[in-house]
Amino acid sequence: MREPTFTIFSDANIPRWAEGFAELLRHGSTTEVDIADSLDEALDGDADVLILNLRRRGDEKLSAERVASLGKRRVIAMAPGVDWLCAQLDEIEFRASNVMEHMGMLVVDSDLLGKRWVEGPIRPFEEIQDAPSAEWTPQTPIVYFCSGNVAEYRPEVDYILVAEHFEECAVVMRHANFVFAGVRAHPDKWSEQYRALMARVAVALARRPVEELKPVIVERQIHPPGTVRFDLEPIAAKDAFTRRVFYFRFERPTAFAATLEHTGSNAMMLMFSGGKKHLHATRVDTEDGETMTIAANIGDGAIQALAYRYWSLVVQNFDHENPCSAKLTVRYDVAESEESILALPGNASFEYINGLAWTRSGSNDAIDLDAARLATARQHGFENWRNLEAHVAWKPGFDMRGGTVGADGFHARVKARYGATFTMQQLIEFAEDFTDDLRDTVTGAWTGHSARDDLATFSGEHLLLALLDNTIAVHAMKCVGVDVDVLRSELNELLDTRTAEGPVGDRVVSRTVCGAVYRANFIGALGREGTNAANLLAGLLGESCAATNLLNGLGVRQRDVVNYVTHGIPSVAVEGQEPGASVLDEALEDSTNAAFVQAREDGLRYVSVELLLLALLADPHVDDVLGSVAARKDELRQELDTFTDATSVVAGDDEVPQPTRMFNRIMQMALAKARSCDRDRANTLDALWALCGERDVPVADYLERHRVSRADVAARIG
Repeated sequence: MREPTFTIFSDANIPRWAEGFAELLRHGSTTEVDIADSLDEALDGDADVLILNLRRRGDEKLSAERVASLGKRRVIAMAPGVDWLCAQLDEIEFRASNVMEHMGMLVVDSDLLGKRWVEGPIRPFEEIQDAPSAEWTPQTPIVYFCSGNVAEYRPEVDYILVAEHFEECAVVMRHANFVFAGVRAHPDKWSEQYRALMARVAVALARRPVEELKPVIVERQIHPPGTVRFDLEPIAAKDAFTRRVFYFRFERPTAFAATLEHTGSNAMMLMFSGGKKHLHATRVDTEDGETMTIAANIGDGAIQALAYRYWSLVVQNFDHENPCSAKLTVRYDVAESEESILALPGNASFEYINGLAWTRSGSNDAIDLDAARLATARQHGFENWRNLEAHVAWKPGFDMRGGTVGADGFHARVKARYGATFTMQQLIEFAEDFTDDLRDTVTGAWTGHSARDDLATFSGEHLLLALLDNTIAVHAMKCVGVDVDVLRSELNELLDTRTAEGPVGDRVVSRTVCGAVYRANFIGALGREGTNAANLLAGLLGESCAATNLLNGLGVRQRDVVNYVTHGIPSVAVEGQEPGASVLDEALEDSTNAAFVQAREDGLRYVSVELLLLALLADPHVDDVLGSVAARKDELRQELDTFTDATSVVAGDDEVPQPTRMFNRIMQMALAKARSCDRDRANTLDALWALCGERDVPVADYLERHRVSRADVAARIG
């Protein structure tokens, strides 16, 4: 019998990994082993077995020809890039969903290797790893293993090596010609038993006839529409029932909605996705007992892409102490007629569905609008208008508010890496994405703070005081009505009354500052990347601390700051801007503020693009464009007024007007237009240009009717 042949390729960040595995295969044999210089070279080869140790590749794609060829090859794929490779081979279900630094593992009876050849647990590495996860690097030996759900695909999926205490979780497993091996380390660091196992796997796979790679189809119980009640134990309870998974299949375009009401737990998750491609993946978390809703419009394209797989809805209790009593209500295909449910566009906005309802009502009889809205909702598979409205409204990041679990975990990870007395510079290093100006602001404040003899803790109040020296943060504060001089005075007065909070010289960053940095990552900033001074200010407002209390006392709410930072909407008009303070020029900020003020004075729930266009009509540059095309501005204003008066949604008590998803998109497009013209700030004409590009919404119809086009606006922009 001839010796098997192997080709090895590795671009994971483990130096000389391929050479180490080649030495393992050659040991005591005349096996032919080649090391490829590139993935293309490896895929083009004709060796019996292809061994790949790949880096993570994000959204890279293999060509259809490559995928077809790979499905006919014998492959051993190593973590961490194995998930990417499995995603290319659509038939393969397993993925490296869990990770540990070391673990006992059991060799089990398998179709590939036959009866287990070693009794008792084996260890993956020569030496036990004890580095905390916060200190792991790409070279740290760790173990990836697949979840127990893969056990459902037996016997087609062949388990070879499993976790000692989780025998439904595989570390090494095979589907047809494809072997997943989840131990990440240089082969020289593998234990002798794991080295022997991998040599056996490689040779046995090489001598096994090539199988056709087919999907494994598992029949699952489909969850029907309706309500189900169940209890979930705390996640810390051993062998506890802490989550429920519900499965769905859809044969026609469907509007899906799931609502979870719950009591007891302080940390719940609701997550929906379709198959291994995670189509329409949506996750909602809450730490304060709020009812959670996920809605998704599932169209023909998604149904075809999912093929034989299922949609899943996961309900998880993450509370370590408290059990949960849950009530889940699922709705889909709720239209009363036999007509197919219409799928909403992926970027559908409130303005879009409002326009549909307005058209259905006849566009001139507001008395029938409620009935038209109900019919529009049911046409798209929603039980009522409010559910549809909530589905298309803009929503902030899930941890923008005051929950503590995520922020506490972030703080713990920073301490695990640097110790309890980590510095502000180390926190910035850990966060990785501070802008240069914010880094200078905060490190300067930390240096000045450390020179003081009275306070050991760098608190949220010190952070807020530092932000008062940052141009971007100061402008954001002014845009929500903060008197900066008053705030500075109150902060200094507060800090002057404090006594030392720890041993002098033992300087520490407070949990509050860590929480602010953590929350800032969930608050996108219009036209800015990374953690900047403005979204850090918004993050600080999510923390319970004296700094937040001071801002609240000045009338500032976190949502006001988010409206400005994320959407460019000041709640207060500000005269003058420092260079670099804003990504919008003063005239455009005046317009967005005017739209917000109008919504607030009229008691409306949304700051819509109709209100934005009305505000833009007062700008002289916009007036020039309208005049150049002989647009009837007064008539356009009247049409917009009529539409907004008839179709606006009234806000609830103490409800602050919120921008719509389309409003945010218009601002993003306006800024993109400005930057394409080598300008740092968007202006009113950029916003008008963006509005002219919308389709199937009233604003676009009105502008087109008055012969205002993108080309006309672009000619004026220059």
